Amino acid sequence: MNTNLKMVLSAAVAALFAMLPNSSQAQYIGVTCGYDYGNNLTGPYDTSKMNFPLYNPTDVNSTWNEWAAQLKQSGVDFVCPNLEGSQPNTSKNPNKIAPFVTALNNQGNVTKLAIFDDNASSWLAQWNQANGRGYSTGTPFDISNSANWQYIYDFNYKIFYQTVPDANRFKINGRPVIIIWTGGTWAIANGQGNFSRALTYVRQKCQADFGFNPFIIVSQDTLTTDTTCNNPSIIDGVHSWFNPPSQAGTLTTFNGVKIGGLAPSFHAPTEANYMDPNHGTTLDNALNTTVGGGALLTLCEGFSDWSETAALLRVRNLDPSGNPLGYAQTGYDYPNQRLGLLRKHSRNPFQNDLKFEAEGCDTFGGASGGTGVFRNGNIKIEGTSDSGGGWDVGSTQAGEYLEWQNVPLNGIPHFLVRVASTMTCRMHLEINGIKQPSRTISNTGGWQTWQTFDLGTFGSFSNSLNTVRIVFDTGGFNFNWWQMNSSSGGANSTTSSGQLYPGRTFSLLAQVNNKYVTADVSGTIPLIASKTTVGTSEHFTVVDAGNGKIAVRANSNNQYVCADNNGANPLINNRASFGAWESYWEVDAGGGKIGLMSQANGKIVCADNNGANPLIANRISVGPWETYTVGN
Repeated sequence: MNTNLKMVLSAAVAALFAMLPNSSQAQYIGVTCGYDYGNNLTGPYDTSKMNFPLYNPTDVNSTWNEWAAQLKQSGVDFVCPNLEGSQPNTSKNPNKIAPFVTALNNQGNVTKLAIFDDNASSWLAQWNQANGRGYSTGTPFDISNSANWQYIYDFNYKIFYQTVPDANRFKINGRPVIIIWTGGTWAIANGQGNFSRALTYVRQKCQADFGFNPFIIVSQDTLTTDTTCNNPSIIDGVHSWFNPPSQAGTLTTFNGVKIGGLAPSFHAPTEANYMDPNHGTTLDNALNTTVGGGALLTLCEGFSDWSETAALLRVRNLDPSGNPLGYAQTGYDYPNQRLGLLRKHSRNPFQNDLKFEAEGCDTFGGASGGTGVFRNGNIKIEGTSDSGGGWDVGSTQAGEYLEWQNVPLNGIPHFLVRVASTMTCRMHLEINGIKQPSRTISNTGGWQTWQTFDLGTFGSFSNSLNTVRIVFDTGGFNFNWWQMNSSSGGANSTTSSGQLYPGRTFSLLAQVNNKYVTADVSGTIPLIASKTTVGTSEHFTVVDAGNGKIAVRANSNNQYVCADNNGANPLINNRASFGAWESYWEVDAGGGKIGLMSQANGKIVCADNNGANPLIANRISVGPWETYTVGN
């Protein structure tokens, strides 16, 4: 290994660690979600007839799964289920978000979970109902009575943290975040000196039950209701939420910490206030106010089944009969508009491995007939058995197309497509209306036998937003998703050749002995480069591990490959989930080949002893023993 390459790799590793979030400086974006975790998640309660989701929900879990996929596409850091407590309204129990945790994990656990406490419901309304006054806000919640704090903690926060594992919690400086909606006197009685007592109790209980001190953010009116809360030992931040129609976004500073709150639009049928989305400008300007103003955290409303026209999810653009729905009817110009605006202001607006699901395109055409499954119109959508689950567009026809607007492109991207077919087919891209060369898609062996194809590179981009259309020249195949990986200029470009993108199934051919890396089905024998042909045991699947890292899952037993004992032991496929020991960076080894750097110890994976020994992460540079060719 020459000195120059060593210096490049050292700089690359430093750059990768520099990209990891610094909680004291990073600007996080999160969204609220949900209102009623029961029947309403199978269809929105929206009497205004705006902001209906693109998808046609069939059950609660399908909504959770769809939200999780869209959250990842939007690039937000965290999502806050709307907590309403559990007693006596057990239908609103926070434990009902357990399937959402699973859905987020299926997306790689990139989006974390925090608390948005709708305390007008969880404290006030449930306390009133339990005391025979009905589920209402008529009598303010008496916070001076410590017996009432069970509605704050026992029936609320405690259940959330019992449901959401530590690895799924959104944290600032290692502390899980709680955001409380209101402290107004209309909701809280006897607040002076007692609101701070209740919050101190919450801290004590979280420490005793779960071993952490929460990062608590309260509303601005809390400081008036109880002046003793104006103390950094009591609260960590203050929000002012939003105030339609004059304030779409607010930025509030407390003890040097800036917190933002916003909504993309607002219109509740029972309220006079109306805040127009203004073709996305309202959301864009609000994010400029908060993120652009240096907010440590911005909370946005929201992924919602409530009738406030404040949705941030994909919204339908066709009615059940297939008739077009325009801006005046939806508040959107195209379905993915607000997801793209969130991503624009995220910490990584030009993701190197952004994935777009076929069923979530902005527009489509060229097909005759549809299923009515998932979304309206002449598009045939079906459930897929591909890894990650979800949906695919099936029975594609010659001339059919799917199109996405405002796609972020940077560098020289490879365009990757995930397809399944029983015949050889052809397809092409159109970027900003310019047709690219048609590519052949070979027979994968079955309608649900999936393979990822690299269509190649088209053009060079510099942090630009583009329209991408995928056209099926011949049809005859099922289409799951497409993705771009930049070979230069992307988030990982200093160390990555972009070959190991999430979802890809691949093999590794060791350069040192020209043999394939194999993973034993039992998971008890370490990986070794010993096979001359490729079978199931020589295939691996890439999983997004976040912040530019990947996890590698062995297809032989569906276990993750671990740099065991913090990298001191050989690699072995024996882990059901991934953490630091199971996470890697892809390193560009030149000539179309790669290396793998373990997060566990920052060292390169080596086919040791000229390939005779098991793989182990113990080298500080890339040479022949640390170089691999990626295959299908």
